Amino acid sequence: MDFTDQIRLVRDLLLTHPEILAQAQQEIKYLLVDEFQDTNSLQAEIVELLVGTGHSISRLMVVGDIKQSIYRFRGAEADLIEDFAARLAARQGKIIPLVQNYRSNAAVIHFVNSFFSELFREESFDYQSLEAAQTEQEQHQHQHQDQEGNIEFLLTGSEGTREVEARMVAERIKQLVLAGKGGLKYGDIVMLFRASTSMHLYQQALQRLAIPYYTASGGGFYHRPEIMDQLNLLRLVEQRYNGVALLGLLNSPYVSLSAESLLWLSEGRELLEEFYDREEFSKHIPDAENLRLLRFRQLILALQKNREYLNIAVIIRIALQNSNYREVLWSLPHAGQRLANLDKLLEKADEFTDKGFNDLHRFLEFIEKLEEALVVEGEAQTQAETSNAVRLMTIHRAKGLEFPVVILPDLDRQFPSSSQGRLAFHKSAGIGLNIRFGEAENAPSSLWQTIRDLDKQEELSELKRVLYVALTRAKQQLILAGSGCNHSKGQTIATANNWMKWFELSLPLDTSESYLDYQGSKINIVREVPLLQEHFAALSFLAENIGLLSEKVALR
Repeated sequence: MDFTDQIRLVRDLLLTHPEILAQAQQEIKYLLVDEFQDTNSLQAEIVELLVGTGHSISRLMVVGDIKQSIYRFRGAEADLIEDFAARLAARQGKIIPLVQNYRSNAAVIHFVNSFFSELFREESFDYQSLEAAQTEQEQHQHQHQDQEGNIEFLLTGSEGTREVEARMVAERIKQLVLAGKGGLKYGDIVMLFRASTSMHLYQQALQRLAIPYYTASGGGFYHRPEIMDQLNLLRLVEQRYNGVALLGLLNSPYVSLSAESLLWLSEGRELLEEFYDREEFSKHIPDAENLRLLRFRQLILALQKNREYLNIAVIIRIALQNSNYREVLWSLPHAGQRLANLDKLLEKADEFTDKGFNDLHRFLEFIEKLEEALVVEGEAQTQAETSNAVRLMTIHRAKGLEFPVVILPDLDRQFPSSSQGRLAFHKSAGIGLNIRFGEAENAPSSLWQTIRDLDKQEELSELKRVLYVALTRAKQQLILAGSGCNHSKGQTIATANNWMKWFELSLPLDTSESYLDYQGSKINIVREVPLLQEHFAALSFLAENIGLLSEKVALR
């Protein structure tokens, strides 16, 4: 039974047992439903049942914003709040628009209003402009830049890759904090991502400039090299002839076999046969590598023999204790993060065992399902969320939060393609079939095509709302990063396939000027971040003096 089943059973209980419904109505004096834009029709039906008919509508307060409905993948129905409001109004309910924004300054609000009044033009609701409600004291207290610096585009150009963009973003962050206007700190800055799959590139760029960061909703934990090595270890222990797992392990810190040695090892024979059957490995392999190979084979054979008596975490711990794996990690960049990730995996394995499961195959299957379902698992944290560190998180994670400076990178990320299987379902349109007869091409029904078009339209609408949520997290400054290479010519909002093109369709970002005026908003255009020569010169001077000081201490 899943959560939807539970909700449905509650609805059915209230419908089929009027005495239970009457008791619930009597016990509820007032009913407040927050974030109503994230509900579905089944949940809304329960709300209406609990409130009842007649004048009892005065007991109900519903709060929500259709522009912030971003949980369609969980079944949320964005249009529901508008329909529900209309039904409440028909029952003498009162609709109170809340347009005062106490979060963002006037510059951010003006830009948001200008851009989204156009972007939302074809949606089912009328965009109501926000009003900046910050006090003058708040405006002055958090003003980190001049007025024209509140909205900024970091543009890499047509040759720019994600790596180039990540470097520019990191350099801009360093530049802002060094300038220190208004006492700006790293902890005042957040980077928001629509998807976490490329987040690691920005993490690496921050690391290169020694910028502290905290990943509130990290991604790629199970794809980190140190985690993949342990999963390969478990796979080889569970599946003796898993050649892919063996190859990964031989190239990992467990053995650190060179490419040349791997080639000699498998020359003329299967790698698995060579690993398990040969008493002595190739003479072309250096003695040190030969020794590591022999020891690793003994370790694997022992673990395979005793795997039924060992729990999952113990298998990994034995392997770590009988190898130089941790020592090798210590010698690599970001060793602290790598070791913290190892400890996190061991904790997860312990939790799995503590729940009564100690089946190695089942654990590996569980991990694979998490990966297939794209479940986001963050890396182990080495910075506290409250520390002075740049925060990285998904937009969904940031909903309801606010930050002095918001950076929205990866604007060129493609929108997900609309996918419908042989059977397509839509709540209002019904069920459509895409049939294939033998070797013939697909023969989608007109209804199937209609449902696919509806799905694409709803997906596009939600992408607009996700962008709205991202931009309205900013209190004082908004920095948007992308290529800005003007690839949107001939396209429309409906046909564009990324956020960057939406901005290009509204703003003349191809200007050669360093700023532009967009419907009264002064926008900075940054195509190259200065190299911060003074900062690096200071670091060099400091490093030299530390070296001299160390020499003096050594002489003493």
